[in-house]
Amino acid sequence: ATAMAADAPKPPKITSGVAKNLQAAQTANNKKDFPAALAAVQEAKKVSDRTPYDDLMINRFSMSIHVGMQDMAAADLDAEAAADTDPSVIPDADKATVYKPALQLALNAKHYDKAAKYAKLYQATNPPAADLTLITQALYLGGDYAGATAMAQKTIAAAHAAGQKPNRNDLDVVMAAQVKQKDEAGAEKTLETLVASYNTPEDWKQLMEVSLTTKGMRDIDYIYMGRLMFLQGGPLSQADASLIGATASKAGLYGDAVLA
Repeated sequence: ATAMAADAPKPPKITSGVAKNLQAAQTANNKKDFPAALAAVQEAKKVSDRTPYDDLMINRFSMSIHVGMQDMAAADLDAEAAADTDPSVIPDADKATVYKPALQLALNAKHYDKAAKYAKLYQATNPPAADLTLITQALYLGGDYAGATAMAQKTIAAAHAAGQKPNRNDLDVVMAAQVKQKDEAGAEKTLETLVASYNTPEDWKQLMEVSLTTKGMRDIDYIYMGRLMFLQGGPLSQADASLIGATASKAGLYGDAVLA
């Protein structure tokens, strides 16, 4: 263990002039003296012999100050600049704390292509399970539907295995991605999982709309679907109620017809 510790890569050192100014920025930031903190960061940027690691730390300090000021647009620029640093410059132990805020701020700024990029980099750091939904959302909004679906299905499967209800956002992302990819059968199956898991009127309404437009529906299928909607209390349009009522009347099921 001692030998392994001795061989472990040492964290890079910040150039003396940069370190001095960043320490001043930290002190001012702790006092919420944001103008002084930003001024110290600007002085750090003037150091002529800065290294790429210095620039990384300058951007991270600047991001922290802008977050404290609630200037999320400026914080996003800082976070993206830090996350766009050559990965070889960022110590492995720091990568998660560089990529996660960049991912969150890029999402907040609706820079979805950047958010998807940082999501993949953050994913490679073995993040906690609680952050997988965040990664899934970024991949979906960035247009990586296959990646978003794979990630969401992984967390959904883990929830089922643990006897827990899948995260609503994961199910929504999977279904939306399946719709984008014209996977109608997959989207319908995911919708059924949503209904079974969350039992909301909105999901029941969507399930009704899908069911009533499915090819090959028989008269009895419409009637059973109507009975199910009446029992679940799902919203039913006038047109759908008329269709179910007329079908039930034609079949001689007058109780269903009157209810519809």
